[in-house]
Amino acid sequence: MGAQGTLLTPAEGGEIVLENCARINNRETQFGPALLDNELIYLTRPKRGNIDPITKETYFKLFRAPLSPDGSPAYPQPFSVELNSNYNEGPVSFALENRVIYFTRTLQKAGATLEDGSGKTNLGIYSAYRAEYDWAGVRPLPFNGENFSNQHPSVTADGKRIFFASNREGGYGGYDLYFSDFRDGRWSEAINLGPEVNTEANEAFPYIHANGRLFFASKGHGGRGGYDLFMIDLSGRRWGKLINLPEPINSPDDEVGITLSPDGKFGYLVSNRSGGKGRDDIYLMRFARGFSSLQGPLIDGETLTIYDGSKSRRIVGAEVWLSQVSPAGRLPAEFYSFQRKAGQNASSLNPIVKPLGLLAAPALRSDREGSVRLELAVGKTYEIRVFRKGYSPETLRFLYTESGPSRPLVITMQPANCVRVSGRITSVADGGGIGELPLQFRPEGCPIASVATMTDITGNYEICLQPECSYLLSAGKAGYETGTLRLEASQLATNNHPRLDLSLKPEGGLPRRGTESDGAMLSLSDLSFYDNTAVLREEQSGDIDLLARLLQERPDIRLLLIAHTDGPKAPQALMQLGQQRAEALRQALLRRGFAPGRLRTVSYGNQYRLKKCSNCTAADFAANNRIEAKVIGWE
Repeated sequence: MGAQGTLLTPAEGGEIVLENCARINNRETQFGPALLDNELIYLTRPKRGNIDPITKETYFKLFRAPLSPDGSPAYPQPFSVELNSNYNEGPVSFALENRVIYFTRTLQKAGATLEDGSGKTNLGIYSAYRAEYDWAGVRPLPFNGENFSNQHPSVTADGKRIFFASNREGGYGGYDLYFSDFRDGRWSEAINLGPEVNTEANEAFPYIHANGRLFFASKGHGGRGGYDLFMIDLSGRRWGKLINLPEPINSPDDEVGITLSPDGKFGYLVSNRSGGKGRDDIYLMRFARGFSSLQGPLIDGETLTIYDGSKSRRIVGAEVWLSQVSPAGRLPAEFYSFQRKAGQNASSLNPIVKPLGLLAAPALRSDREGSVRLELAVGKTYEIRVFRKGYSPETLRFLYTESGPSRPLVITMQPANCVRVSGRITSVADGGGIGELPLQFRPEGCPIASVATMTDITGNYEICLQPECSYLLSAGKAGYETGTLRLEASQLATNNHPRLDLSLKPEGGLPRRGTESDGAMLSLSDLSFYDNTAVLREEQSGDIDLLARLLQERPDIRLLLIAHTDGPKAPQALMQLGQQRAEALRQALLRRGFAPGRLRTVSYGNQYRLKKCSNCTAADFAANNRIEAKVIGWE
């Protein structure tokens, strides 16, 4: 037997809730759940179809079921015509923003099954890409083989590593777990995950979550009986502990598959436990504390403590936003708005963090001890933003290492004698934000002066107001009718994040063409291409979402995507590479639904180097390779 997985105590009542997915389960086997957009993809035997001569039952086929807001799957329908073969299909996995699918099927060649020397057919892993109406371009992965099976693929979101089960020679037992990396345009040889994961028994159904945790089923690590589900953190330089998932996920029966939502708040489990509708059923799981519910008492995290700087006491109920910072130093795009900054020759557009009152509600709050438990991954940089009404907001950025955070996780907040009010000013014509709009708040009922501010480029604003007054907001500038709105003192007293939005009518009622930002440049530091290619790594390019946010919040804006390329290639080749890269970025934005007329491209090759050099180093070339977005007028 391999290493014993740490057996967690059962989750406390209500911590993990299971519900049979009754609309998709039947007397047959349902397994292999995977999430695609707002649907659950899974496998079962249809009532009609080709018959497997060994089992005397129909072959397994893929189905899709729409998900209701509470995560319950509705009645299913066949998943794909193109992926449907005459034989068994198997579990699937999606990558590159769900544009590529990896799946198991019976090994085939020219439509016929492949057999090994003994006449047995095996399974292999295939890929396809998302076309306009269905999946297309089905092809086998190169590490398949006629004399063994590869099955149950699970690929990382960026498409760079795939995990799977295989019974090839050289393993530790029956089926072992392996991985392969995508490098230089090809998949590597399969690599065994080793004795930390594999045993002399069977390991199967791997599932890799975006946070680096690998889940899998095993008969060889001990547990509660039959196949149990295990979890191991692969995100750091050193792997985490092998954890046997708690009850009610694991049971004395077999648990043979799991998939989770990106935020870890819900997921789907495959089990043949008693009380189900068939052989193997799919269950909906809801987690009260996200991934912490899975880890029970073994959660490996850090504690943030929040203090009142004026009284040296801890602050209860502070709101905490925890965000991972990209290697380029960016937060997730939903945190950003934009501000224009004038320069000597041209103005620039700079991402700025939105007012906290305009962000989605945080998942974390300080407890009665003024503490917040944080779940962190080694080697990642994080930013914490903390807000409590009556205090000035605070920010802390740190790197989390094997020895702990690079800065003490202590935040001291200072009292504030004003209330932060935020909002967005938009145009009635197109719903977009009105940038650089002067706002005046005139107090009513108290003897203080008016206060003023200005919206940023996307129409957002924030201002701190004395809480004992009511105010009249007045907003207007050339091209718009002036609008007013009243803010009551009671709103300032009762709301954590008082918000005041206002829509203005353009003069003449016509949508805008041409903006205050024309000519402004936005540097895109968080784009990643495979070396010396125009293949955009979309999962590692947060600035795609940043541009999408700008285009969405300002429908009057058009962008010119400007590519600069450098390297040892000839100037013409660099020019061509730049054009291809700019077009790859444009296509990524078009797939998000933006009109083609809002996006243009140009390549300057190496004409405008940031690092001017004659004997350029690789670092010089890297600095000169970049893409910028320029706001342009309407023709």
